[in-house]
Amino acid sequence: MKLSFIVSFILFFVYSCIQPPEGNIYNPEKMISIYGVLSNQKDIQYLFLSKILNKNSIKYVDDLGVTGAEVILTDQITDYSFSENDSLPGRYELINFKPVTGKEYKIKIQHQDFLTITASTIYPVVSDFEVKYIIDEDENIRLEWRHIGQTAGYKLDIYEWRKIMINWNEEVWKWILTTTQTTQNNIFMVKKEYYQYEGNWTKVKIVISAVDQNYYQYLTFDFYYDPLDFKLQAPANFSTVENGLGFFGSAYSDSLIIHK
Repeated sequence: MKLSFIVSFILFFVYSCIQPPEGNIYNPEKMISIYGVLSNQKDIQYLFLSKILNKNSIKYVDDLGVTGAEVILTDQITDYSFSENDSLPGRYELINFKPVTGKEYKIKIQHQDFLTITASTIYPVVSDFEVKYIIDEDENIRLEWRHIGQTAGYKLDIYEWRKIMINWNEEVWKWILTTTQTTQNNIFMVKKEYYQYEGNWTKVKIVISAVDQNYYQYLTFDFYYDPLDFKLQAPANFSTVENGLGFFGSAYSDSLIIHK
């Protein structure tokens, strides 16, 4: 999970390396790109901050992270301070915090060199998904679960159980993420190609996340680039925050393992 956050953060920065939308009066060099999701899956909440540069001025990836920011999360009663990670510039952490069902959280990010960012999210209602499934004759898996309140949609991470090579000569079995899907319905068909490796399988893991509006918009936004020349196309100015790019959202997740 930590690795996927880092990869998503880097990818989001690349997509954010352009001028802000037309008519924006702010200087992009004074703005920050934010990536953050409050989640029940971990004891440490992560937030990533990066600079916004014109794509033609990118030089060093190591210089992208924004350090020295003050990051405060509040539930209108208690304030929580994120601490800066010393080993990864741009990553901020809130330790031993779990979001509360149905509660609104607001975040404020201040830095002397950038505009102040504010954003908010309403955490989905925590409830048992009560997942049911049927494997049809073609080995597609039909999932159905209880609808979760305060939810804009659902994210499904599908993992296959696969033997992989490590250290050039050692094979180990690991969960491999094969696809991430989104839906606004509480019914989803997991196609066999999502979880079967060369037509074989013994078990599959599915992580279902009920996500808020901000996170769902991010997951379904059409980030597109031309892989032949890596020329970024429109649309890359995604934002659900004030005075910056990016998003701050929330997700309530649970998982199940289905055996053959």
